[in-house]
Amino acid sequence: MSVSIDSAAGGEAAAVPVPVPVPVSRAADVAVMTARQRIILVLLLGTQFMLAVDFSILNVALPSIGAGVGLTDAHLQWVATAFALPAAGFTLLFGRVADLAGRRRMLIAGLVLLVAASLVGGWPPARPCCWAPASARGSPPP
Repeated sequence: MSVSIDSAAGGEAAAVPVPVPVPVSRAADVAVMTARQRIILVLLLGTQFMLAVDFSILNVALPSIGAGVGLTDAHLQWVATAFALPAAGFTLLFGRVADLAGRRRMLIAGLVLLVAASLVGGWPPARPCCWAPASARGSPPP
């Protein structure tokens, strides 16, 4: 299809092509997720939600943590930092390690670390020793 346009200089008509819309199937535009992709998405969204809930719980519990451990308000920032570093600071690093070593292997290693840190944090002989396992599992110290 073309449209002729009169030229101002010589009065000649020039043909200009006009694009014709091509009907495209709507199904091709919509990305279809498989059942496995949906499960993975739900797990990732649930993990992100739990991380956000953990940060909220930490912010609410900071005064109690400070009173129980004997920290001043100025030192409570270190509790939040010890919680945030393993939860967020190493995300990029271990994402890259998972790319190199394998996602499934890193998931299992992370779960083993979480269980081990929870077990060690459950049997503290003194309060200061429970800070490291608590930050390793990504939760505020008891």
